Amino acid sequence: MTKNKYLYPSLAALIGFLIAIQVVGPLLFNDNVVQDDFRQSMFWVWRFWDPSLFPNDFIADIYSGSFDRLPLLWIIYAVAPFLTSNLIFFTKFAAIILAALTSLVAFLFFDKLSSNKILSLGFTTAFATMLWCTDHLSVVHARSFIWIFILAVGYFKLSCKDQLASIMTLVSLFISPIAF
Repeated sequence: MTKNKYLYPSLAALIGFLIAIQVVGPLLFNDNVVQDDFRQSMFWVWRFWDPSLFPNDFIADIYSGSFDRLPLLWIIYAVAPFLTSNLIFFTKFAAIILAALTSLVAFLFFDKLSSNKILSLGFTTAFATMLWCTDHLSVVHARSFIWIFILAVGYFKLSCKDQLASIMTLVSLFISPIAF
């Protein structure tokens, strides 16, 4: 394996990371600024730290009840307390990592469609920018994983790896039913 084989995929991940840093980076360490979806639908995740929070809040119960249908996404947030004591920071940092991974998968997909690496990198850059404009990645919830799964399944199908595409489709059911 040559170093050049990893150059363009690494650049694609770096592009996703840099775009995410431009959006989330200035706010990464500011707990007073959160994304709108976090404020509206992710506040109840604090129950992973303290199960006694929001004892009579039916909205928190509604959201946490829907989370039971997403066991892999639940695991992502259940391990968060072992990584950090700050859910807001965890969510912002996870969005940056997810952006880099989504850009990497986008590059692999576009590279299968076109053997021109520069063109694939250009499409990846446009796609990564579009993700932030449509607000899909700014909070790590089910909607944030839509594109990584769609692109991964497309990549595996184009690579004639139907079993991996099927496994990826199944995994998407437990993180992002919307992608499924």
